Amino acid sequence: MASVEILRGKTLFEVRTAGVTELSLLGPSDESTADVGLMIGRAERSRHGIGSAAIGLGLVHSVRSLRLVHSVRSWGVGVPVEVATSIHGSNFGVGVSLFGNLSANSFAGAALTISVGKMR
Repeated sequence: MASVEILRGKTLFEVRTAGVTELSLLGPSDESTADVGLMIGRAERSRHGIGSAAIGLGLVHSVRSLRLVHSVRSWGVGVPVEVATSIHGSNFGVGVSLFGNLSANSFAGAALTISVGKMR
């Protein structure tokens, strides 16, 4: 997951890419899904942290391996969602994010996050 976020007052604007892949110990992954989305949401700030929730519209790409040499790729439109919280200093923060996409190839995940930039 990677994102660029701009916070204006309590309104959050976000461009995000996120994805998940199936882990397979016996061979190549069978399925992976990722999205790119434009999102808007709301954020609440405290002295040392930020909590936010956002939703938007995105493009979803999915790859499903049927055999070692054959795979099926699909594209679609989805609804990216994210809920996040972080603690931070003036230029650096750490947190956790729960993310997903509601689509024909829906997915969800969790990530530990690092924030870099001016934290106001």
